[in-house]
Amino acid sequence: MKNNWTKMLTIFLVALIGVNLTILPTTALATGAGTVDASSSTTDDGTVESFSTQISENIGLGVDAAMAIDSETGQILFDQNGATLHGIASLTKLISLFVVYDEIAAGNLTLDTKIPVSAEVAALSTTAGLSNVPLVESTDYYTVDNLIDAAIIGSGNAAVVAMAEYISGSELAFVEKMGEKLNALGIKDFELYTASGLAGAWLTTTDGSASPYTMDQENSMQARDILFVAREIVNQYPDVLERSNITSKTFNVTDTETVTLENTNLFLPGNTYERSDVSGLKTGTETLAGRCIIIMSQIDGHDVMLVTLGADSEAQRYEDTGNLLTALQENLAWTTLYGEGATWLNAEDTTIYQGAVEGVDLQYAKTNAMFLPVDYDLDSHLVSTYDAAFQYDAEGKLSLSAPLSVDESINTFNTTVDFDETLFNQLDLSNAIVPAENVEKVSIVVQVARIMEDLFSGWMSDLQGIMGGSN
Repeated sequence: MKNNWTKMLTIFLVALIGVNLTILPTTALATGAGTVDASSSTTDDGTVESFSTQISENIGLGVDAAMAIDSETGQILFDQNGATLHGIASLTKLISLFVVYDEIAAGNLTLDTKIPVSAEVAALSTTAGLSNVPLVESTDYYTVDNLIDAAIIGSGNAAVVAMAEYISGSELAFVEKMGEKLNALGIKDFELYTASGLAGAWLTTTDGSASPYTMDQENSMQARDILFVAREIVNQYPDVLERSNITSKTFNVTDTETVTLENTNLFLPGNTYERSDVSGLKTGTETLAGRCIIIMSQIDGHDVMLVTLGADSEAQRYEDTGNLLTALQENLAWTTLYGEGATWLNAEDTTIYQGAVEGVDLQYAKTNAMFLPVDYDLDSHLVSTYDAAFQYDAEGKLSLSAPLSVDESINTFNTTVDFDETLFNQLDLSNAIVPAENVEKVSIVVQVARIMEDLFSGWMSDLQGIMGGSN
């Protein structure tokens, strides 16, 4: 009893002479950063691979490769052989047009620039069996604007080659420029032979010599890489998407001859496989590549892009792609993991040393959201790791020290989810815990008053115990 009285008297005397002691709250301090791990062993491992396998089996997906992504974040929503090199046919034109639009952005071209058409290109434009828009040999008739329409809407191979020869001097040199563009985008695994997407044997030479390539040499890329190219060109040059949604347009071959460009995308209005939720972007067909397509759509109000490669028939191209899109729309949901301003911990579970209030609500600083399968088991597939340890008082309350500001985090954390897979960087699932309101630090006078109140309260308890013990 003597030691307790001595300790309390010392504190009382120090408080009276106005010394501002830093008396830390009683804590249970962890030895490292706190980790919340809700993972557990389940049959479904919660990954994109597992989800994709289930979807593919359910709809009987028969194409060689397919991938779907969230257009904004690049989050992968579906992946079947997305990292396998595969023929891309006329999807190649997205790369070619990327170079063309880059030239326009650099000031080297305008939409009104006149593009000459060589005899070789004119001959290519009327070759039977090839996707084309007829062009006549000329020096200043067709504009870049005309030829972009021919390439996007009508998938005209010769239109692309004409622009390629003008920009680089030859189609072969332009193909090298396309490769440089892919490298600049971080893409390394590809094979390019032509600017149009035709087999290598169709490469046009300026001197009329034979192509150095053969019919079994076709442009090839990974599904994930051509989808990334599509995302980037739409983001940088949305004019591509606008043109790709034009179902038909008149094209002047000469002053007296016109043809109607018919969009090759049969998902667009008025076509056999019309879908109101599909827009753009490009189709492609070649002997080895099969039938390919890249489209844009929406899931839960968010833009998505989808590619399928290697369908065996026109029907399979549209049926498989349409079925896959529908399955993703029905089985994925935009999910909020943490909402900005949502409560992380209630005020009654916190204690604030030297604060003007005893406790404060703690909340999330921002919103973290992503696509997840419907009814996804987050408890089994989510892990959050905090940057610092929390401190708790003897009553188990989270212990904080004033002052506190709504602009300063109490702690930060990063979350990983097994379904999180993207084309480039991982999703930003970091967040911060912040107070819901500012909490001021009380003055020395109030601190002393609180100390005195605690001391006298303790003395009265001790006296009552002594008095009660003497009865």
